[in-house]
Amino acid sequence: MKIKNDQVDEMYGRMSEACDIERAIESGQITSLSGVLEYVQARSLTISEALSSQGFIGGRHTKSLQQDLIQAQREAGEPDVVLH
Repeated sequence: MKIKNDQVDEMYGRMSEACDIERAIESGQITSLSGVLEYVQARSLTISEALSSQGFIGGRHTKSLQQDLIQAQREAGEPDVVLH
């Protein structure tokens, strides 16, 4: 599998989360499957709130979403759209 540059941060973050869960299980902080679920839900909420408070959506800053859309359309050979 060839890894694209824009995938590296996401993959690193997922690997870090997996390591955090592994350490929590090994140390006894998490002792059940429901504990894993609670940990993941709490961590997801914390990350979501941090991204929202900084103006990020889906891991991308809201100011660059229009630029990303325009670039994707150019790459796909689609006509540009007017963004208001």
